[in-house]
Amino acid sequence: MAQITAALVKELREKTGAGMMDCKKALGETDGDVEAAVDWLRKKGLSAAAKKSGRVAADGLIGVAVDGTKGAILEVNAETDFVGRNESFQGFVEAATGLALGADGDLEALKTVDMPGEGRNVADQVTHLIATIGENMQLRRSESVSVSKGAVASYVHSAVKPGLGKIGVLVGLESDGDAAKLVELGKQLAMHIAAANPRFLSTDDVDADSMERERQVLTDQAKESGRPDDVIAKMVDGRMRKFYEEVVLLEQIYVVSEDKSKVSKVIEAAASEIGSPIKMTGFARFALGEGIEREEKDFAAEVAEAPAPEVTADEKVQPVTPPAEDAKTPSRREEKGKKRTGKDRTESKGELHLAEGKRGRRKPRPAIKPRRITSATAGQHAFEKPTEPVTLDVAVPETITVAELAQSMSIKAAEVIRVLMEMGSMVTINQVLDQDTAILVVQEMGHNAAAADFHDPEALITSDQVADDR
Repeated sequence: MAQITAALVKELREKTGAGMMDCKKALGETDGDVEAAVDWLRKKGLSAAAKKSGRVAADGLIGVAVDGTKGAILEVNAETDFVGRNESFQGFVEAATGLALGADGDLEALKTVDMPGEGRNVADQVTHLIATIGENMQLRRSESVSVSKGAVASYVHSAVKPGLGKIGVLVGLESDGDAAKLVELGKQLAMHIAAANPRFLSTDDVDADSMERERQVLTDQAKESGRPDDVIAKMVDGRMRKFYEEVVLLEQIYVVSEDKSKVSKVIEAAASEIGSPIKMTGFARFALGEGIEREEKDFAAEVAEAPAPEVTADEKVQPVTPPAEDAKTPSRREEKGKKRTGKDRTESKGELHLAEGKRGRRKPRPAIKPRRITSATAGQHAFEKPTEPVTLDVAVPETITVAELAQSMSIKAAEVIRVLMEMGSMVTINQVLDQDTAILVVQEMGHNAAAADFHDPEALITSDQVADDR
């Protein structure tokens, strides 16, 4: 069997982006053949995606892309918001949103489009990301907005980078007016849509079922007042107008208007300023995870159901037996106090006790008297300037624990665990690492590493200056 070196693992990681442990396993299964390991990881990714497909994915990112008179919006879901901050995931959503412009909002057509520079289509790239990042992901929905003339404007709320965020909006404005002014107006309207969340563009777009259901609810409420039918009919008409103001965009009060103008009036005023009629042809608003039933997790129940970790004999805590208290001979002072008061008085740890109970508590005298700093001694307490980072030469044995590796670099074990997690490995402080893995960790942290044939934690650091520099 071929030797799996740290260089081979690094090469495979750079090619696939997979975790360090997955790369080592793939190279072991393929006898060190990097190309065969790439195929092995792809097959493993399909299996991992199938296993994770049942998980709820309600987080992720909304992507928005605009090209002149056409715009596209795409929602890509993941399990946690941590993935939304992952550069690989952000790059995928950005690229897929750009490809969605050519798919005209057809999600199934988008899945078959080839990803540039990846050698796979969009759907296969999602599977690859699932295997690489380790969370369930899915292309949830896509929509496009276009106009024959005019402009399409966009707005992204809670943006992590341009065109990517938690809420995305597209607005289509059809006009012969200045395109730059149309884009500015469209962005303002898109911000209103993000805040007000309208369901329909105009009253004509309200479907009959929604209208009839709302009218029936309002009628039942009005009948409870006991008023005549003609009065009830007027009450229902008034409340229906209120309903339109809540769900119809053109009937809503513009959120940034000081005179409480409707959106339709704002568009008319902008048309007069531009000198050309403006017609809003449509809009699209995606809010991340809306409509997805999130799984409510009880952290206490999860901890209770988790299996107890195995504890070795060396790790077991031995019970400590408190030392027996020695009989103390009363002092002459205590004897005199007892004769004078008729009560038993003892002093223990700064407390004053009586036979009938505790009467008071003395403040214990500090073990060390605080030092007074004067002008003569102030210079002795000046802070030293931070030293420059030290590059270590670390000798790594065949096996080493996370704690020992951290000690060899004079850092906390949490730093080593963090680096291993970024490499795709979940470890504990007592986890035993092999030599190749430990060397990769040391190199990731900017130090020099070399293999050694000993396992002496005190001799792992070969640089004598570390203690002085620290």
